[in-house]
Amino acid sequence: MHAAGMTIMAVSVGEICENTKLAREMALMGNYESALVYYEGTIQMIHRLLITIADPTRKSKWQLVIVTLNHER
Repeated sequence: MHAAGMTIMAVSVGEICENTKLAREMALMGNYESALVYYEGTIQMIHRLLITIADPTRKSKWQLVIVTLNHER
């Protein structure tokens, strides 16, 4: 899949999962500034991923992930 007329960096689900894990670990350790950086980066990655998704069901699931991550941070 590709975004029509746009050049974007490929985003892997694995990277999103790893960054989410790191954000949560940082928050648990009390390193809130670093956690926030990881949360924000992860949310940006998901936004880039959403551009490439045509399936509405899959897109809505990722949008729910964004909502969840926003609540966590």
